[in-house]
Amino acid sequence: MEGMQTLNEKEKETIIRLAGNTFRLKHRHVILLMEEICLDYQRAMCDLMWRQMIQRNPEMFKFITWVPDVEPMRAPEKSKIDTGMKNFLKVREFTHWTTLYVHVEVYEAMTCIMAECMLVSSMNLFATSYGKQIKLSEFEDLQNQATTTIIKYLKEPWLEKITQSVRMCLRDLGKGWFNLEQKDHEVYNVMKLKRLMNLTTLCMQYALRILVENSIKLFGDILEAPALCLLDVEESFSWGNDLTDSQFKPAVNPIFLIDLQMDEQKPYYTTNPDKFVESIITLYDNALVACHQIRQVHPFLLPKLKFPADFLSSVGLLEDKVCKVRDRLTIAYQKSTIPLKAYAKEYSRYQSFFNLDIPKYIEELKQEELSTLEIKEEIAFHITMKQNLEVTLPNTIPIGPFIVNVRPLKDFLMQKRRECATGLLIMFTEKLRMEVDDILEEYRQIRYRLKEMPWSIEHIFEIRDWMETIPLRVQNLEEKMDKLKLDFDVLDSFLWNISDDDFQAKWEVIGSPLQIENQVKETNERLVEEQEKFYKIQLQDEVLLQEKIDTLVSNVANIALQTDILRIHETALDVKRIWKAMVDCREMGLLLNERQKLFGMKVVPFEHLHKLMRDFEPYRNLWITASGKDLIIIFNNHFLSDYRIIDGN
Repeated sequence: MEGMQTLNEKEKETIIRLAGNTFRLKHRHVILLMEEICLDYQRAMCDLMWRQMIQRNPEMFKFITWVPDVEPMRAPEKSKIDTGMKNFLKVREFTHWTTLYVHVEVYEAMTCIMAECMLVSSMNLFATSYGKQIKLSEFEDLQNQATTTIIKYLKEPWLEKITQSVRMCLRDLGKGWFNLEQKDHEVYNVMKLKRLMNLTTLCMQYALRILVENSIKLFGDILEAPALCLLDVEESFSWGNDLTDSQFKPAVNPIFLIDLQMDEQKPYYTTNPDKFVESIITLYDNALVACHQIRQVHPFLLPKLKFPADFLSSVGLLEDKVCKVRDRLTIAYQKSTIPLKAYAKEYSRYQSFFNLDIPKYIEELKQEELSTLEIKEEIAFHITMKQNLEVTLPNTIPIGPFIVNVRPLKDFLMQKRRECATGLLIMFTEKLRMEVDDILEEYRQIRYRLKEMPWSIEHIFEIRDWMETIPLRVQNLEEKMDKLKLDFDVLDSFLWNISDDDFQAKWEVIGSPLQIENQVKETNERLVEEQEKFYKIQLQDEVLLQEKIDTLVSNVANIALQTDILRIHETALDVKRIWKAMVDCREMGLLLNERQKLFGMKVVPFEHLHKLMRDFEPYRNLWITASGKDLIIIFNNHFLSDYRIIDGN
């Protein structure tokens, strides 16, 4: 590339300036890029010079063949074909004037319309899949939801989809036969657009009719099929005594679930059987009426023209197909209610037991104070009747289109029998528990008394005297418990599990005699130890009392030396305190003398204490009398008043 022309500095600066307006680069990168650009520029210039040399000197470069760039010939996109038709233009114009499908857009629009109509014709106004038997309220909700969903789709999304599809296809055609912006009704009446709208309306009405006819046929077939076995039943039909086997088992699965219940007057169904006919026909008619409320599509597609509020034509309520399905369903479900009511009537045999007031029944038996044998027979009766209910009453039974759910009533009656038996067992258990508690309370009182800690030697002798009565009391309590064991065997025969507290109380009573025997031994040993402890305390108390008496002797001597009249009150208080201490010591001495007798010790009376009290009594009387209120007032008035009036100066 040496010697080839390259970019000058001014051109380089221009390139860098223009490129720098878009993004910023580092200087090092800019230098490298400019080198590449200059190299490409030199190559391009070299190529141009080489081409010029070949064209100017072809003889010199014979060994090089120059092939110029030539574009290939392209086939025309449109062309004409000879049809042999003499007046093709007029035929074409006539065809364009008569047919709707002049433009591909019209064909596409009609395709979209038919697709939506076919989708609607394949739908169903009613719910036909229930999964399992359902109650009438659930059936109504399910059907209303299904019908509402379809009608809502027909009123809004269906019209919107058709409107949107047609508008999307025809919007680019502009003015002409399919001008969606047309404002003049007279022009619209001669346009192909009106014919297209009429065709669309007919397609939609046909789809709506197919939808309704298929829906009512399927609805009638599904609801009528399980009721076919009941069409020959008479009004005077009576069920009989067998409540577990049904004479009206349908060929297909029943549809409705109905609960059998009972109140204080009679058995009844939670849903009135007569409501089924009314509800089914109401749902049927409401769905048909709703199908007459679907608007036509052209008012939405042509907003600049005014149209009457017309609706799509659907299947009439009095058409033969509609009336036949309605009559079939009415007859089928009117017949279905006859065995349904007859079956419920058979449960009147349980009415008296249903109305039984269990607490009142138990209370009456409690007031009668039945024997153990009578209570046992009454409990066995209720258990037998409960088992009988379990066999003679079904959980569910099919009657035509209905599955009668007897389980709640059956469980209630069985539960009531169980509650009667349980109530009697509880009553009997409580009776036994009260007797056991009485025995146990006596045992507990004995154990509590045996555990009682003596607080004196007198208490020890009192406990020993009481312990001599324990064997006879325990013997009487054991005889009572032996009788109660037979009553507990009655509870065991019914597999009645008494509570943990009752079980513990029972075995506590049974084991109490042995516990008391062992506790008596422990108590005797403990009383011996306590007696030794109290003996030591007795000796300590005697020494302590003697020390108190010696202290009192010194206190009395101090009182005898008091002569200060101004300290009358203080001295009187000391005298009272000393006298109270003497009285306490005297009482303590008498108590110690009594305990000396119980311990078998020699009785040592505290005579010097009594002599001290006799000697101290005159001092006591003197100081207490001198500290009286009246004496102080007289002393102040007569002895101190004269000194107060003397002038000290």
